[in-house]
Amino acid sequence: MFYTNNRNAFVVNEKTVKASRVASKSMLGCCYTEFHSVVSGEFTLRKKLVDFNDLVLDLERQEGYFYDYRGELREAKRTLAEQFFKDWPHDSQGAWGRLRVALRKLGMPVSSERYCPRPLIDSLISAKEGRVYGFRFRSFMEVCHRIKAEKPYVQLFRRALKVYNRTSLVRTEDRSGAWARAEHKIDGRVSVGDPDYDEDATYFEELVALFPELYPRAV
Repeated sequence: MFYTNNRNAFVVNEKTVKASRVASKSMLGCCYTEFHSVVSGEFTLRKKLVDFNDLVLDLERQEGYFYDYRGELREAKRTLAEQFFKDWPHDSQGAWGRLRVALRKLGMPVSSERYCPRPLIDSLISAKEGRVYGFRFRSFMEVCHRIKAEKPYVQLFRRALKVYNRTSLVRTEDRSGAWARAEHKIDGRVSVGDPDYDEDATYFEELVALFPELYPRAV
């Protein structure tokens, strides 16, 4: 028996050896966790005799699988994110609570902190859309300087600016050069290992679900 990290386990035994001889190809016993509902978070353990050629071989992850559990989970999170962003403008606290409940049903270790980090979410949405979102600010630079004060999240926001290609927008609006100076200062503190700028992981699972492009290694 051998196991991969995509919730697939494979078995080679007398039954599979016999099936392989009959079919003249490599057959494996496969046990996999099938995902059902984003609402209920239900899963079912399935067993099936599968052809080795039907497996997906992921060389980067060094694994092979028959059922793409990770892909199904990714799609479930995408559905949750769509609903979240639909509800967020008029019911931020409720949207945040429902997201956390749904992720917990999916087996995600969400934070025990119920506080809804609205400034952080709004700043990331602002970066994604390239406009002021959720703040009573007149310019995008005001969003940058607002999140600058949130040291545990400023690195995440800066990553969002790069991922969403907002470099030119920031350069255009930063007429005084204040943001450029702030970034230079932040880089200096990070280079000497200032723990104040360590990225806070309190809302890691929630943020991965909402902004997966900011966490490519976690998706």
